Amino acid sequence: MTFQRHFFFLFLFVLSTFVAIAVFKYLDNRVLAGLVAGITFVLVGISYLWQLTRYLDYFKKLSFYPAFLHVFIFAIPMMAKRQMSPEIPMEDLMIFGVSGPIFHRLSESVFLTLMVFTLFDALISLKRSHRDE
Repeated sequence: MTFQRHFFFLFLFVLSTFVAIAVFKYLDNRVLAGLVAGITFVLVGISYLWQLTRYLDYFKKLSFYPAFLHVFIFAIPMMAKRQMSPEIPMEDLMIFGVSGPIFHRLSESVFLTLMVFTLFDALISLKRSHRDE
């Protein structure tokens, strides 16, 4: 994958973070805000995974593993659990036996790792493109 494509997704990751912050700030309905933020994170994550897996060496990319964790272990389960239990406050929610706030913090750590590794992959792609010229 090219430097530009990695960097574009890095931009989308940052943008999705700002979307999540904005919807929780401006929407009074926390469940709806969680749905909008969750859909944003899932769509961007799945799009990135789809782009990565179009290349045979996707499993060699640093960002593949946190992207996979972000989408399938954190974003989808958190969004699904939140939508299935709208009456339960996030503080009282349990996801995979972990409290909602702790699970969310773990999710944030994985997402931050994804962004850092995407930047690394972008820089590696840039270095390879200059080497191949």
